[in-house]
Amino acid sequence: MAGMTIKGAEHPLKDIFSDEFLFEIPGYQRPYRWTTEQAGELFEDLWDATKRSAAEADPDPYFLGSIVLATEEGAAAKVIDGQQRLTTLTVLLAALASFNDEDAALLRVFIRQEANKYSKTDAVMRLRLRPRDEDMFRELVQEPPNLDALLAKDSAQLDNDAQRCIQANARLFVEKLAELTPDERAALATFVVSSCFLVTVSTPDRDSAYRIFAVLNDRGLDLSHADILKSEIIGDLPKTLEDEYTQRWEDAEVALGTEAFKDLFAHLRMIVSKEKQRETLLKEIKTHVVQRPGFSPKDFVDSTLVPYAEVLGWILDEAWESTSGAEEINAMLGWLNRMDNIDWIPPTILYLDRFRNDSPKVAYFLVRLERLAATMFVRRAGINARIERYARLLAEIETHGDVLAEESALDLAPGERSATIERLDGPIYGDRPCRYVLERIEASMTAGGVIFDHKTVSIEHVLPQTPAAGGDWDEHFGELERDLWTNRLANLVLLPRRKNSAAQNYEFDVKKDKYFSGPDGSSPFLLTMKVLQTPVWTPTVLEARQPELVDTLRTIWGL
Repeated sequence: MAGMTIKGAEHPLKDIFSDEFLFEIPGYQRPYRWTTEQAGELFEDLWDATKRSAAEADPDPYFLGSIVLATEEGAAAKVIDGQQRLTTLTVLLAALASFNDEDAALLRVFIRQEANKYSKTDAVMRLRLRPRDEDMFRELVQEPPNLDALLAKDSAQLDNDAQRCIQANARLFVEKLAELTPDERAALATFVVSSCFLVTVSTPDRDSAYRIFAVLNDRGLDLSHADILKSEIIGDLPKTLEDEYTQRWEDAEVALGTEAFKDLFAHLRMIVSKEKQRETLLKEIKTHVVQRPGFSPKDFVDSTLVPYAEVLGWILDEAWESTSGAEEINAMLGWLNRMDNIDWIPPTILYLDRFRNDSPKVAYFLVRLERLAATMFVRRAGINARIERYARLLAEIETHGDVLAEESALDLAPGERSATIERLDGPIYGDRPCRYVLERIEASMTAGGVIFDHKTVSIEHVLPQTPAAGGDWDEHFGELERDLWTNRLANLVLLPRRKNSAAQNYEFDVKKDKYFSGPDGSSPFLLTMKVLQTPVWTPTVLEARQPELVDTLRTIWGL
């Protein structure tokens, strides 16, 4: 921006934590996240540098990186980048002061600005955390006696992970400082406040501060696209709404979980753009969402972010709630969550949000969507084909088209149906959909459905892939029959445990008794029970079993 003033200067910590600066972490910033790994690394670096400086005649200063500030006349500087280091350094100073060495009071001046009527300064903390953590940080870290009450607390008594990280790092510092002598602690404190430097980069324009921040690298944790979008979107709200909408944003993130919340923005990008991602996710979100004409930060949080996060939580947890139909809806979500891709999630978010009060319609939509997703899975549809199909579906949902009607994007063309049947009737073992298909058949045979644990369920061939020569298998299956049947549905069963490679070549009777059945001679899988009830395994048995299984899938998916 023309005429914008950007200032950069190097300061020792004794000036950073002085009346020259007051720092405030804006409410829309990400929480404090440094763990004991980052804090411990910082402490070890500082202590090593302290020892080196004592042994050198002209020691080099220790550079702690840069912080980016947005400054306004007469107000505390808003920390755009540097929260993790400023907070951790304050905790370290409080830990040094907590030992009640004779100079402890001298360390507290770097934590709290004292009132002075002559200089017209108020008694304030030199660093204010986000509103969510400010009171805890002031009362348990910055106010004397520093840290005693914080370390005495059970971590469960603290409100959030940020506060627990602060407590863990405070405990780490106290433990490490306890291993030093008073003289060593004094040397460390002297080095930290006098020989450690930060570069401050400040501008009165917040957007400029973010641009500066984006190109600086430091030892802090990388911001995710969700963190950056939060800063920009919440930061554009009127100040009277910042705290309220920060709380709403963070509540949605906590409820959904950090990783799923980050994924939400990828789904949102697809909902809006309806095409394959071509640039960085952050850039596309800004282009397709934030920079669209009429974009309102308040409306975005109220009408998009919060409700979409809620719906994504239902999808991932399979936790739809309603007076009727919830069981069927959650069963379909369970099947969809077993796909080898998540491309189906954006249209599901949009549809479930739009029709959240119409459970019968949602249930029917999910039945049709699972059919589409499963058949694309079976046909091995590539990512471009999936994205194109779901983009069409999103457009139909968005324009209130009847996506439940024939010939919608949810429907299957005759060629897609026949191609799916062809795949199902062929050698399916070794394909990714194999387990899904077998479990789908099994569930259709079980009253009320069935829940599978993928860690324990395995797939086994009845006719072995490499049968021992000269046994019963050779009697019933020639080479052509083995090639035809070994890897098709009719020859596959589910087992409730990992494969036993030593058992794969058993004769059929031995396999049934020792491998396919449990201690009581039965199996938890009806598909496998049918095999146990078969006296002999021959091509004739497979010829009857194969169309039966394929027809089951034809019925399930309306093929």
